[in-house]
Amino acid sequence: MFPTSVHVYRLIPLTRFLHIGTVGGEGVLDFVPSDTLFAALVAILTERWGERAAEALGVAFSGAAEPPFLLTGAFPALPRLRLFPRPVSWSPGPGKGLRRLRWVSEGLFARIVRGERIEALHPSEGELGTHAPFRMLPEETDRLPRPMREGRPIAWRLWDPDFRRPSVVVSRAGGPSFLYQLAMVRYREPVSWWMAIAWGSRAEEPAWPGGPSFRILVVEGLGMLGERGIGGLRSRGGGAFRLEEDPEPLAVPVGPGARVVTLARYHPTRDELSAGVLTGPGAAYRLVRVGGWASAPGQPARPRRPIGMIEAGAVLEAGGRFPLGALVDARLDGGTPPPLWRYGLAFPVPMNEPDAIPSATPVPE
Repeated sequence: MFPTSVHVYRLIPLTRFLHIGTVGGEGVLDFVPSDTLFAALVAILTERWGERAAEALGVAFSGAAEPPFLLTGAFPALPRLRLFPRPVSWSPGPGKGLRRLRWVSEGLFARIVRGERIEALHPSEGELGTHAPFRMLPEETDRLPRPMREGRPIAWRLWDPDFRRPSVVVSRAGGPSFLYQLAMVRYREPVSWWMAIAWGSRAEEPAWPGGPSFRILVVEGLGMLGERGIGGLRSRGGGAFRLEEDPEPLAVPVGPGARVVTLARYHPTRDELSAGVLTGPGAAYRLVRVGGWASAPGQPARPRRPIGMIEAGAVLEAGGRFPLGALVDARLDGGTPPPLWRYGLAFPVPMNEPDAIPSATPVPE
């Protein structure tokens, strides 16, 4: 029965800048999507172990067999409070700001997926609410850093989602230089990221004959990735982190269910689409289109074929199916080897009927 265990990891930033671009380069994200994490892992493991690492991961996630592991995206966190993507089907209440709400606390997320009544939220849509990028349960406020508990609005501005830093292009041919603004997310001191890995029964198997286990391969790869950095600013020191295991377990179960909310981006298979995973009565999702470039040791950068993905926080009519989703080869027109894997497996958290989840009423600060 999947999973055999779930481990939570903290990605402690060594720099406060992150540049994870959206398609077309017109914006940046305030989290690291699961497919970006997986692609970065494949790249750095290929550099360490050669093409056999990429081939092993491709084979491990092909077909309908139980995968050796599933991973979430890397989401924002405070020292004692992890933030989760808001389930798309859940409405936090009236108000323009709340309709755009992306993040909820772990306790609130657990109440939502269990279908429990939510009487109040903190903070409300007042001055403090306009600075808060998430909502939580009132009983969770003791988990906040002191400046946030004291209600200082500036303390609730945990990150700047559209920070601009001047950068200069210098011509190597003696031409003129020019100045431009580089978009990125700038995080404040208490913010880190968290991610979870659900390990299956195959996690301790060698990834290839004579090679390390999938568990060792992935954890080792995450450590190397932290040293190298993730995102578009890693060549300038951005996106670097220190990997630590978080001893506090997830407050929600992970595994198959009739209806699930996914904590990873998801690319449905044709069979899943035919079965109504996105068209059932409780389904709710947001579609994103992701492309980008891939690099490998000794090879020029290659463009990835744009792929439609279901964003984390989507509610899926899974019907008990497992696993959900698949790896997608993002090479243009088939391209040349090796494959460019786009990770599209859901990280499923079972969810109760949405009609059991009334909208919450925010409480005053």
